[in-house]
This record gives sequence, structure tokens and C-alpha cells, in this order.
Amino acid sequence: MLATPLVEFGIPLLAAHLFILYFGVIADITPPVAVAAYAASGVAKSDPFETGVKAFSLSLNKAIVPFAFVLAPGIVLLREKANADELPIREQYRVVGFSDLAELSYSVPEIVIPVIGVFLGVIALGATVIGTLYTGVNRAERTGFALSSLLLMAPRLLSASVFDLLGVAGITISVDTLLLDLTLRGIGFVLFVVLVAKNRREATSLHETRQATVS
Repeated sequence: MLATPLVEFGIPLLAAHLFILYFGVIADITPPVAVAAYAASGVAKSDPFETGVKAFSLSLNKAIVPFAFVLAPGIVLLREKANADELPIREQYRVVGFSDLAELSYSVPEIVIPVIGVFLGVIALGATVIGTLYTGVNRAERTGFALSSLLLMAPRLLSASVFDLLGVAGITISVDTLLLDLTLRGIGFVLFVVLVAKNRREATSLHETRQATVS
């Protein structure tokens, strides 16, 4: 029932159901409901609301990943049909086959890169929420990791928001959506690599300092 309105917006049916499923799961750890978190707080003898907030923050990736399914259907192995404009909304997508995977011009930018982006984005978001990777992450670095996670997992969520604001202002911009997505994911990847390398160097330096102190 809930998937129908999403499908009407052109979202593939499978992606719409996964979107709803993910947010349904989040309900168990989102205050003030947070049934699972409150049950855990009873076992841990902790404050229920604080436990719910902590549970939600640690699972924040579940609030972004569903948008990745919707904005990049290739992640769930769905591809828009060649004659999609002539078909009913529910029949515009099909399951990816071996021939699609062999077509590198499609599978690499539409499946491989988005899937890798989601994996790396989850790591970046983990560093953002927890505040540590190889060693502690300061506020500026956490902001950088947060931005990289968004660019890696759901770049179109950011670009669509910008274009909507420009549209309200009466400014219309026409761009290649796929090229823009790949560019934003590339920026997110570079930012992620730079921050990880910096954090790794700091951890190594800290370890060497401790070793020298002990010696």
C-alpha cells in the first residue's frame, strides 16, 4: 500500500519496498518509539531515551542507504527498460541480466561504483558518528567524513536538493545526471581517502610516540 505512491513518482517497485523496509526497521531504534533500544536499556540498566538516541546515531546509515536504492536502482540490480517512456510506471524497470553485467559502460557506472560507494560511505559515516577510525577524529574531520559519506552513498540526494532550490529561484540547469553523480562520488572518494590517510598517519605517529616513551 505504501509503496504505490512512491512508484507513482517513478521509483522502481523493489526499491520502493526496500525503502519502506529500511525505515520500518529504523522505527525500532528511533525515539520516542525505539522498542528495541528501550528493551536493551532495561537489560543494561541505562537511561531509555539516551539509549534510543545512541542506537539511532550508531545506525544512522540506515537513514541514507534507502535513498541510495531509490536514486541508483542499479544497486539492487534493476535497470530501466529502453522503451520505458512507452510503458506503465510499474513496468519501466527490469532485473539486470548477465548481458547487462557484461556491458561495462552500464555495469561499472550504474552498479559497481554505486555499490562500492555505499560500502565506503558506511565506513565514513561510522567515523562521523563514533568519532574514531584508526585514532580519534576531530570535529573538522568528522564534518569531512559526513560530507564524503553523503557524496559516496547518495550524491543525487544533495544535487537534487540544490537543483530544487535553484528551481524555486527560477533558475533552470540542465546536466548529465549520471556524469554529475560520478563526479560527486569521485569528490567524495578523494575526500574519504585524504581523511583516512591523515587519520592513519596520526595513529601511526601516536603509536611510535608511545613506543618511544615505553622504551
